[in-house]
Amino acid sequence: MNKIEKYIFSSTIDQSSKAKWITFYNSHKQNNVFQTFDMFNFWSNLKNYKVFILLVESINEECLGFCIGAIIPKGKSKTKNPNSSAVIYGGPLIKNDDRSIFNFFIKKAEKYLKFKSKYIEFRNFRSDLIFKNEFVNIKWKYTPKLNILVGLDSENEVFNDFSASRRREIRKAYKEGVKISYDKTKENIEGVYKILLEIFRVNDKIMALPIPNLTFLSNLLLMNNARILTLRYDNKIIGGAFFLYDDKRIYHWFRGGLHREYNKQSPDAVIDWEVMKFGIENNLLIFDFMGAGTKGQDNRLRTYKSRFGGDLVEIGMYSKINFPLLFRIENKLHRMKNGSETHSN
Repeated sequence: MNKIEKYIFSSTIDQSSKAKWITFYNSHKQNNVFQTFDMFNFWSNLKNYKVFILLVESINEECLGFCIGAIIPKGKSKTKNPNSSAVIYGGPLIKNDDRSIFNFFIKKAEKYLKFKSKYIEFRNFRSDLIFKNEFVNIKWKYTPKLNILVGLDSENEVFNDFSASRRREIRKAYKEGVKISYDKTKENIEGVYKILLEIFRVNDKIMALPIPNLTFLSNLLLMNNARILTLRYDNKIIGGAFFLYDDKRIYHWFRGGLHREYNKQSPDAVIDWEVMKFGIENNLLIFDFMGAGTKGQDNRLRTYKSRFGGDLVEIGMYSKINFPLLFRIENKLHRMKNGSETHSN
């Protein structure tokens, strides 16, 4: 006798389910910009990316949870795995954090994504690790990822919580004459992207994913809650950031500066501070550094970020390799290929 399911799983939306999704999102305490319809449209409009939405409803068609994510195409990194990854930021959102609903949802989601990607990642934003046991019990890998969150009070309170050396760096940079712009011009977008591209190339081994292309970042700025910050010195772009925000939090997604060439201007520190100021001016509560490495491992970026004060929290990441043997073979071939290219050069 077939078991009657209490819930209904779906991977498609129509106008009715879209309306229920948006209503559910607006009422959920853990909602975030990465689970919005705006983000769904962003992923949808990217070439080679495949957006997905996974929903669970009651038998009475009440929305009980969902997540949106994207299947990221294979990157050109020499050190990352060459496989396509299904990545979900800040999800799923489940009604009342109900474990029965979650367990139904995650098993259906895993089955749905198994033949669409070789690797699945849930990039958690919550420090309560509410569903950790549920993930681990069904053989998902838990990685103790860390993050730094800075509470956004007044400018003076936030700034005074920085280390003394960090405050000196920022004050000196302003005296040197650095200039800030939020204009979404082609020159600014391409200038900041060029700097990010070089940063990702040099730091390939420690970056979570390969740098997205220019179209990705240009399209990102079409979102209502996306901004670019450009830092200039002597009329030259020396750094910048692409960031997102919702009604609570600002997400410092892609950022960097030419700190070696312009050490006196401290581009990284000024960029981070200016994005915090944007959050304060727009009455946001939290500045999110979007990662601070893995617990138990040294991380120079964590050391850098810690000098802005804030709280070091464990948010974790949950991952699943869909076809482990094939995954290992492709990774080995990828490393062998790039190793031979390096030696031939």
